[in-house]
Amino acid sequence: MVRNHNLAKSISDAGWGIFTHQLHYKAEYAGSVIHNSDRFYPSSKLCNKCGSKQNMPLHKRTFQCQCCGNVEDRDSNASKNLLNDALHSINTNTVGTTEFQACGDDTATFGQSKASIVNESGSHVLKSPQ
Repeated sequence: MVRNHNLAKSISDAGWGIFTHQLHYKAEYAGSVIHNSDRFYPSSKLCNKCGSKQNMPLHKRTFQCQCCGNVEDRDSNASKNLLNDALHSINTNTVGTTEFQACGDDTATFGQSKASIVNESGSHVLKSPQ
């Protein structure tokens, strides 16, 4: 069906839409959140170390920062920038919420925010928001 040039784009878009719908459904079921970066976020053009922006035509496969000298693969640099964008978005949307891991570390939640309440004995109790 995708070989039909009149319908190929519509079929591919529908398939991608169903995939993202299922991804969001599964993430919600697992208590996670999916972050969609802006379509025009310059992940390939930003240095993940210093944040400077430079022109990166598609034929350049190695990112070389002119400011700090960072050199790495273009895709690796872009993936780190997308991760930083997601973490920044999560940290600004869940201010004051933490999740306590089994090892005792406090980490920002990727799932639904959970409020930590200290009971009379001084131990932490996790309570999901209503």
